[in-house]
Amino acid sequence: MCECVNVAMGSYANQVILRLPEHMQGGRHTHVGIDRCIAREVVALWRRGITTTGCCCGHNKVPGYIGVAEQDIPRMKALGYHVHPNPCRPGDEDSFSPQGGPLPMISIHHYRRAYFAMCRALGLDGDARHDYNEALTGHRSTTEFDEADWRTMTSELQALTGRPGVIPGQPHLRHDVPDGLPELPYPLDEAATPRQVAAIHALRDRIAWRHEDGPDAGLIGFVSMECLWGKLETERQQWIEHSRDPRLLPRAVASIAIYVLAREARFAPAQPMEAASRS
Repeated sequence: MCECVNVAMGSYANQVILRLPEHMQGGRHTHVGIDRCIAREVVALWRRGITTTGCCCGHNKVPGYIGVAEQDIPRMKALGYHVHPNPCRPGDEDSFSPQGGPLPMISIHHYRRAYFAMCRALGLDGDARHDYNEALTGHRSTTEFDEADWRTMTSELQALTGRPGVIPGQPHLRHDVPDGLPELPYPLDEAATPRQVAAIHALRDRIAWRHEDGPDAGLIGFVSMECLWGKLETERQQWIEHSRDPRLLPRAVASIAIYVLAREARFAPAQPMEAASRS
């Protein structure tokens, strides 16, 4: 069920900023905005190795969707997802309707990291690795692996590297959370995290503020206009009165603040001497 209330289509008012998972890094962006109504579900798909291409909760106005890379369409169907018809691209099946709740949180990050480290230690080049994958799982590339394939390959490689007590299909791995996924615990409407507060302070010092009263006053107005536009006046006033303490920002608003401050730091960077004098 979408939790949006009076959120316009195309608005970023109900988003959180999440770091992209390792298998989606390497492009222009390292973070992405996700509607918080479906953030848990998208994170769960990332942890299964699914590559998403876009998503929207629908804001209680239209049906939501989660777009995925073409190679992940069969896996989405296997997970029980239904294709979300796209009238602009009839016949395409790369958009799916959200299931309305979080999937079981299964991370493959720890499998991938151990797998590639052991392949390097064993001296397996790309061709040898692909041949070995195919022999044991039927898939040459790890992009086709499901969790069972990862468990099979990781336990086999651990046995080859001499790790004692490894049972086939039961590798010895910590079930760690992938870096940056998520920074949250949920729910998302709690206060800003210490990492968010530190990021806001650091970004403040990287911007060449034009406000005559300095960076703190500049931050007040900037966050008020960019992150709290359209909010109740009392909420805006509370931020203005307590602007020197971003810990009082809601977590979701702090996420948006980091995004817009990072954008401003690229367009209006402080000079090195100016930034050093603030720190």
